[in-house]
Amino acid sequence: MRCNRCGEKFECGAKKDTCWCQALPPLRPIPKQYQDCLCQNCLNIFIKDLRIENVDSLVEGEDFYLEYNMYVFTESYLLKKAKCCNSNCRHCPY
Repeated sequence: MRCNRCGEKFECGAKKDTCWCQALPPLRPIPKQYQDCLCQNCLNIFIKDLRIENVDSLVEGEDFYLEYNMYVFTESYLLKKAKCCNSNCRHCPY
């Protein structure tokens, strides 16, 4: 498969039981011009834009919890971002 953003070839695990992208936090809506899968590098660009510097540093129960296999950010985590991202987050303190 090729990344819809940069054209790099990568392996997508969507048809398997799990994919590496499922370990990432939920992202704000990706621009409409990218209608298909993105490679890990391009997804990391969007994560960096969300000011998540190290996904591995997130603490389950403190920064997020899982609901139906989706990450839900806590108020504590959103306060660390120091501003509203206008994504209508469930626990937005702003």
